[in-house]
Amino acid sequence: MNLRLQLIFLLFVLGSTAWGQVLPDEISIRDRKLGYDLFQGPMMIGNNRVQAMMVNCPEALRHYDQGKRIENLGVLFTAIGAVATGAAFGNYYFNGQTEIQKGMIIPGVLLFGAGIPLYFSGEKKVKLGVGLYNQRCIKD
Repeated sequence: MNLRLQLIFLLFVLGSTAWGQVLPDEISIRDRKLGYDLFQGPMMIGNNRVQAMMVNCPEALRHYDQGKRIENLGVLFTAIGAVATGAAFGNYYFNGQTEIQKGMIIPGVLLFGAGIPLYFSGEKKVKLGVGLYNQRCIKD
């Protein structure tokens, strides 16, 4: 009886390895209307997973990290610009002032305008890092 249980357990353990899902090493990019998502097989992955996958590919990781920093700076500039512009217009509209505060609108519009191309240049850099990883660092 003991041998029969051991045999059943062994068959179960050996058979269970086929039940696990094996994810490919390749990272794929799916564009959205604004931005993109990164996937490993069918699973959407985040920044920590991408960095862990690219740890042995320093050139790709460097491009990816630089791209994420540039993207974040672009989002920050866009947000600050939108808030400054909105605050100036809101102050003019709700407080019934006769002149718009150009001291807040001009920098706000400039920051807003600079943030958008910054974000997209960071996105290009991230995609370059992912492409380098897929081309040079995946073991066949």
